[in-house]
Amino acid sequence: MENLHSWTTAQLLGHFAELLDELKHRGVLRSNNNPTGDYAEWLFCRAFGLAQEPNVAPGWDAVAADGSRVQIKGRRRGPTQSVYRPLGFMRGLDAPVPPFDTLGAVVFEPGYEVALACIAPFDVVSEYAVFVPRVNGWRVRISQAFLEDKRVQLVTARLRAAAEETGT
Repeated sequence: MENLHSWTTAQLLGHFAELLDELKHRGVLRSNNNPTGDYAEWLFCRAFGLAQEPNVAPGWDAVAADGSRVQIKGRRRGPTQSVYRPLGFMRGLDAPVPPFDTLGAVVFEPGYEVALACIAPFDVVSEYAVFVPRVNGWRVRISQAFLEDKRVQLVTARLRAAAEETGT
């Protein structure tokens, strides 16, 4: 077996993606999205100097230097899927106090390269979110309209640079 320690993070995740695809083909898995969320959080924290929160933080994943709370969502598209993808479910968007201040979202290519990334304030997220009763959560689709909203900042190049700087 090759020495996995010499592989870049992107190489490791690319091989993992191949394994996930095969397991999905075999009917063992139903999703392509593991470990997408963790990788998205890791990249955003490095790209923007965010302090990653423990997994128990309700509603946000990281904190910016100014104290603002950042929810980070990642999605890996399948080989035949568009980059315009729904993100994972969020809870509490209708709570009196917003669960986060900013959303960082990244869509990965099938091999975990950054396809697109953006940052959106909570009010934009809540405007585009749709409540899904069966999961008691809100879903936001990264759509052309969402990306063209003037309040949304595209940060694809910055996340790609962070991935390159960290050898992923």
